[in-house]
Amino acid sequence: MAFTVQLSQEYFWVYKHNASRIGVLRHPRPQMVATFYTQCFSIIEDLTNATVPPSAQQSLTRLQELLNLFQNTTQLGQQIVALGA
Repeated sequence: MAFTVQLSQEYFWVYKHNASRIGVLRHPRPQMVATFYTQCFSIIEDLTNATVPPSAQQSLTRLQELLNLFQNTTQLGQQIVALGA
């Protein structure tokens, strides 16, 4: 089973155009924000460049890893929001 994800918009425009100013945020926000967006880019890359693994076990492993990345990224985003401005 294979699926395709197509992105028609640039969802990270604001981040990409302001990444050079990330250092003005207070510690630990710069590292957290950079990690969050790196993980988001990884998720998108994994989804858009997905190939069908040769076995069901490999498919399951890949999906579990992707789910873990989704959960970790969501948790990190919640931590960033909880820190406030």
